[in-house]
Amino acid sequence: MYRRNFTAQNFRSGSGATKVNLRSVAAGRLRITRMRVFFEENNRPLILVTRNSRNLRGVVEIHYNGSGIFKGYWKVDRRIIQRVQKNLYYGKVLTLKTPSAPRLPTYSEGAHKLQFIITEPESAFQKIDFPEAIYHVEAKKAETVVGLLIELPENKTEIHMSGQKIEWSGTSAVSIYHIEFYQKEMKEPFFTAYTKKGSYYLSQKVLSMKFSPGKRYSFRVRGFNETGELTGESRSRSFTLAEE
Repeated sequence: MYRRNFTAQNFRSGSGATKVNLRSVAAGRLRITRMRVFFEENNRPLILVTRNSRNLRGVVEIHYNGSGIFKGYWKVDRRIIQRVQKNLYYGKVLTLKTPSAPRLPTYSEGAHKLQFIITEPESAFQKIDFPEAIYHVEAKKAETVVGLLIELPENKTEIHMSGQKIEWSGTSAVSIYHIEFYQKEMKEPFFTAYTKKGSYYLSQKVLSMKFSPGKRYSFRVRGFNETGELTGESRSRSFTLAEE
């Protein structure tokens, strides 16, 4: 019980009292105090890996006090790969790793940003500048990389929402083709597709879900052999999606 007496020259004296429940740090509301994101292999937030690497795994250390419901998710670039929910009752550090399935995507070369975003407690979202770890994917190249010639569509053409077939010259050195679509001034593809054929149909469903009318996009085709080595690559082509 906390009690205080008040006295003043111009006012009548009085007193007040309130009941205070004393609790330990663990019994208070859940509060995130610090976070660290790194890679299991080198214990650092930066790593270089080869394309299609299967051993890459991220780790987050979350320092906290108090108890309560904890929610968050792993995110690579703009893609959520796993959601996490736990009831935290005691302890000081929560360690989480990226899932073994699906693994961290390493099929697209270049730099990729890994983050763990906390959504509950909400105070974490408001006060924490969520750290990030960067992994850079380098593709293994075969001794000979064949130039793939895109036959359809023409460069700088306009395609319609009804769909568009993409065709290119194939080669026996390739076992699977990877088509990458880019928005203007973006270094990373926002949409990718795989095919074993020398063609891919950009359907109306994909266009309506992933693309916006009136905008300009570019794409390229790359081929890989059975061991994941880059064996074929095309130049980029651009197109505009017609407004309908």
